[in-house]
Amino acid sequence: MSFLKCIFATMCVVLLLSQGLVSGVTRCLGTCEIYRDCSDECKILGFTTGSCIPPDNHFCCCTRFF
Repeated sequence: MSFLKCIFATMCVVLLLSQGLVSGVTRCLGTCEIYRDCSDECKILGFTTGSCIPPDNHFCCCTRFF
C-alpha cells in the first residue's frame, strides 16, 4: 500500500511541476495576412515566440513563457 502512495505522490509532484513550467500568456494579434512576419512582430511586442496557428494558419498568436 505504501508503494501505491509513493507512486501517487510522485505523479502529483510531476503534474504540478509540469503545469508550472509550461504556464505562460498567449495573445492573438490578428490575421496572418496583416502580420506576415508573425514571429518578429511578437518579439517586438515582448513575447517569446509567435506563429500562425491552425486551422488554415489564419491567426497570428504570440506566447510568453514564464
